[in-house]
Amino acid sequence: MKTIFIFALLSLVAVCQMTGGWKTLEANELNLRNNGVLAGAVEYALKNMPKASEYKWELSRLVRVQQQVVEGLNFKINAKIFNKYGQGRDVEWL
Repeated sequence: MKTIFIFALLSLVAVCQMTGGWKTLEANELNLRNNGVLAGAVEYALKNMPKASEYKWELSRLVRVQQQVVEGLNFKINAKIFNKYGQGRDVEWL
């Protein structure tokens, strides 16, 4: 009984420490077709780039994405983007 209680307590502490912390997404979690929330965040960020309508920025690839679970989801997104003029840029969106 004592062992079960200690295990349950350690599990609770681990969960509490993860809440609000940042987690780096694995490669399989970066598929925008399967991760609609991340896809929405990337689409929002691209549409809100300076002069977005003029430059027509598009995603080239996601380099690194971190996710924070709070009352909703926050993302730190490192990506490579390009536009219709062939210009490329490394970006970080928070």
